[in-house]
Parts: sequence; structure tokens; C-alpha cells
Amino acid sequence: SEEDDVDASIDGIKKIVGRSFTEGETFEFKVTASAQGLNGQQIDTVPMPSNAQDGSYTLTIDDSAAADQATLDFGSMVFTQAGIYTYTITEVQGSASAMTYSKASYTVTMTVTDNGDGTLEVTRTIVQTADDAGGQDNVVQSPESAVFTNTYGLNPAQFELQGTKNMEGRNFQDGDSFTFHVSADDGSPLPSKVDGSGNVTIRPTEDTSA
Repeated sequence: SEEDDVDASIDGIKKIVGRSFTEGETFEFKVTASAQGLNGQQIDTVPMPSNAQDGSYTLTIDDSAAADQATLDFGSMVFTQAGIYTYTITEVQGSASAMTYSKASYTVTMTVTDNGDGTLEVTRTIVQTADDAGGQDNVVQSPESAVFTNTYGLNPAQFELQGTKNMEGRNFQDGDSFTFHVSADDGSPLPSKVDGSGNVTIRPTEDTSA
């Protein structure tokens, strides 16, 4: 009966590292569900979160979101019978440039019990089964919420700085060395052979590369 029903919701946190969210960008999540009675019997009809009725939930970033964190609202479910309802949540791997998407996985268990007085009661537990890299190294024990963190990072570009040293009047001889000073604007990387003082020394008869 309707008075026996009880509802509960699933939420979470979406984070990004390396840049801020862009208004209007989206992140998609997959929700799968299963259930069984408290005595192990099969429950065929499993209520899905209201915002993920087809097993898919899309977060759209709006102007109210913080720069690097947004709330995931999968919605609520209405339970009409006692049982153990299990929901697995993962993020769908997107295609945004330079974005590493979270491979974290969470299992949310709703245990619904009959109080014996015409009411149902629900208890929620969350277990992280995979971290953002898809492994176990950084799994959070007893997390308070399902947190999915994406990382934005451009692949480094490499450039080789080269030059030519000429000698007029004689050939290079053993023991010849020439030191050059290399400077760079603040924050700009220096070539790997430049020392801590900004100098690079070449010895033409030993190594002609700078």
C-alpha cells in the first residue's frame, strides 16, 4: 500500500583537476541495478533513480557550479517492499580533448526493512570498488559520497634547441671547450643540457651536440 512506501536518493560529487568546468559541458554516468529479498528471493522490479530511469544520467554544468566541483543528483527511488537493492555507478568515458575521465566505480546498497508496523525503513551504504584510475591503490574506505575526479592535462610538446659552432683559422683540437649562456622568460623550460647557472659547455672533439 502507499503508506508502506519509502524513498531514498543517490547523489555524488563531480570534480575536475587541471582546469575549471566550462558552462554547458556534460558528463555522463551509467547506473545499473539489481535486487533480492532479505531471504535471498529474486525481486524482478527494481526502482531506478528518478534522473536515471533508463540507466543513464547526464550532468550538465551550469553557471551555479563551482569552478572545480559539481553535485551529482541521480534522483530518488520509491521502494514498496523489503529487500536489498544494489546500484553500481560508473562514469562513461567521454571524448573531450586532453581529459582523463574517472574510472571510479561505486556500489550503493539500499537495505529496505519492514518495521512490522506498516512502515518500511531504508539504510544506505556506499562502497568504492575502483579508484579514478580504475585500480585499487586509492580506493576510499567507507566513503561518504560517490566522488568522480577527472584530470585535464595537455601532453608535453618537445623542441630541440640546436646551433652550430664554427672555427676559422684552425681545426677544433682536443681540449677545446666553449661555453654558452642560455636564458629564458619566467616559467619557460630550459634545454636539458643547460646547468643550474644557465650555461651549456660543448667540447667539439668529444660531443658536437648542445
